[in-house]
Amino acid sequence: MALFNPLNFRENIADSKYILLLPLIGAYELWNSDDSGSKSHLFPYYLLINASIGLFAYRFNVSFSLFILFNVGIFIFVHQTLFNLFPIGFLLLIFNVIALKTLRTLARKYSKCFTFAEFAIVFQCINYYLISIITFNWQYWIDGEFTAYRKLDKFCLICYSTLAFHWIVAKWIRISGLDPIIYLISFPLSLYGFLYHFLHIEPLYWFFNFLSFNQTRIYLLLFWSLVLLLTLLFAYIHTFHTVHRATTTATRKIFHLAISLVYITGIKYDVILLDFASKLILFIFIFIEIIRLSNIPVIISIINTIFDRFRDEKDSGILTLSHIYLLVGCSSPLWLCNNLHHSNQISLASGIMAIGIGDTIASVVGITYGNRRWPKSRKTYLGTFGFFLSHTLSLILFDYYFNGENHLNIFDFQLVIRILILSTISCLYETFTKHVDNLILPLIEYLLIRILF
Repeated sequence: MALFNPLNFRENIADSKYILLLPLIGAYELWNSDDSGSKSHLFPYYLLINASIGLFAYRFNVSFSLFILFNVGIFIFVHQTLFNLFPIGFLLLIFNVIALKTLRTLARKYSKCFTFAEFAIVFQCINYYLISIITFNWQYWIDGEFTAYRKLDKFCLICYSTLAFHWIVAKWIRISGLDPIIYLISFPLSLYGFLYHFLHIEPLYWFFNFLSFNQTRIYLLLFWSLVLLLTLLFAYIHTFHTVHRATTTATRKIFHLAISLVYITGIKYDVILLDFASKLILFIFIFIEIIRLSNIPVIISIINTIFDRFRDEKDSGILTLSHIYLLVGCSSPLWLCNNLHHSNQISLASGIMAIGIGDTIASVVGITYGNRRWPKSRKTYLGTFGFFLSHTLSLILFDYYFNGENHLNIFDFQLVIRILILSTISCLYETFTKHVDNLILPLIEYLLIRILF
């Protein structure tokens, strides 16, 4: 019997089953894809399997883990055609070895920032994007073109490639003792240069044309800008002008409300813009976290003041991840979907229903009116009922909002049972989980909606 690797994660929970969550979603998406046999669809799924085997190898301390990773690398190389070159297969094999060593390093250094379940999902995402970056850059230098990527995907991958490169530069700057302001100035300049080089077009011109594509997109951006402005104003006032007021869980739910307004309108009117914007905002959040860890004077003091004011009790390590988890939780249905144009909009709104509506109402009701608590939980009975009721109603209302006259027939007994099953599982998970529900609950909700509806 394999021994568990000694862990020191937050809560010290051994939830190895969550390693399979993303691969299960990927397998279901692949099974229901119109082009499920396409190797371009198989490649992302292989990457998730690859990361999962690495996590299991680490979790159970398997001695032949490198052999398994080697075979998975060969499996990816043999079955994919997008990058059908021996060097790419060789690079993936080397990457697998490096990834396992990196996994051990991250687990030691940042263990208090995660439960193992959160760490598993974060590592799978990092692994997926790093391999995407490698193949993206390799394909360009070999072929001189990006046949496998849409321009929006290219834009995002260039941003993340530049960010990964400058993260290494930031580490070197901190070690060498150079002024970190150099990093702050050089990053936007190099990003602009890379975008110009890879896209073969002036980036700001392309970006402006994309944002002003039609009138609906302009109105949507204006509305989102208003929501952002009001949210930043709230954060500024609460941080610097109401210092005597404690930051409660209900206070933090203002950000849940703001992101719900953005995503509900985005899914309804321009899901492509929403998908692109969510990836760019994640890029900005990660960049801010890198700046915060780089100890840049003045800037870091302002960022830390705001972050500390809204820090969640689960942000116990050196990283502040709650806001990133919130964004990833609401965006993951968009990123996991194979076809945004022809997908079920209710499934795309699963993150909003789970943490934007259900979790928010549960917190407000539980804190305001809840007295009796569940055994071995800080959550109240009334809070759980608030989640169940608000989640059920939001699913019905969102369906009518998105689909109009083609909405689901709520008088269908079997449909009502499926809705009640979904709401019950979601509210019970939110009640008893010790993980950050912003990250994991939307993934579970998305999988359930895809199966039930």
